Amino acid sequence: MNKDFNFIVEGSGKPIVFVHGFAETKHTWTFLINELKNYCCCYAIDLPGHGDAPFLNPLTIQTMANHVAKFVESYIQQKVFIAGHSMGGYVALEMAHSFPELVNGIGLINSHAARDTEETISARKRTIEIIKHDRFSFLGSFIENLFYEPLKDKLQPTIQQLIEISSNISKETLIATQEAMMNRQDHLELLLNAPFPFVFVLGKQDSRIDFSRVLGQTILPKVAYCLFLENSAHMSHIEYPREVSSIIRSILEFLKNDNP
Repeated sequence: MNKDFNFIVEGSGKPIVFVHGFAETKHTWTFLINELKNYCCCYAIDLPGHGDAPFLNPLTIQTMANHVAKFVESYIQQKVFIAGHSMGGYVALEMAHSFPELVNGIGLINSHAARDTEETISARKRTIEIIKHDRFSFLGSFIENLFYEPLKDKLQPTIQQLIEISSNISKETLIATQEAMMNRQDHLELLLNAPFPFVFVLGKQDSRIDFSRVLGQTILPKVAYCLFLENSAHMSHIEYPREVSSIIRSILEFLKNDNP
């Protein structure tokens, strides 16, 4: 394993790189990888400052995208389908913008291509102040609230594990990633012009994303696969891994047929 990167890899075949979201690590993808490892080669990487990866200064969406691109170039050495959850989707888009030669498709899991609104920026600034005061209390309530309420009892062991893992992420990283998301670029033009396909996975109960706003983005790409989940919130890859894996397998089949 390349000592410069911290990742897990399972399966064989066409490569997929999974990029986690805010306050997450590579382990957030366990459920989805278990569904996909018999169909493709699944890589899940820790972003800098998360999990086992050291902090990177500056920590921006661009530097995180550079980190993932370097991983693909040095370890996988071929084009990849890259799927990102929430903040990880922003990283995936930035990587595709800066390193189009490394990407043959993008999955946006509970994510989108527009930059923050003024309202969202204000909310992130309030979040930063809360993190400065008590990151542990913040992480507990934050992660719990990412899940659809009726599913929380069934998923409680997973939720507690995610909270425990996130508690090892430093205050420095949590603040830097909030600032990174505030300052990220808009990539709607990438949706419109990219030659490769996109997957959108959206939970209709996701309070962190304006469903109607993102819905308009789904018509921009030349090829887009869309999965809308009625009873899912912001963690669709954990709440419905079988359904999410199914649509990813469909786009892998499309890519195989398009590039035999």
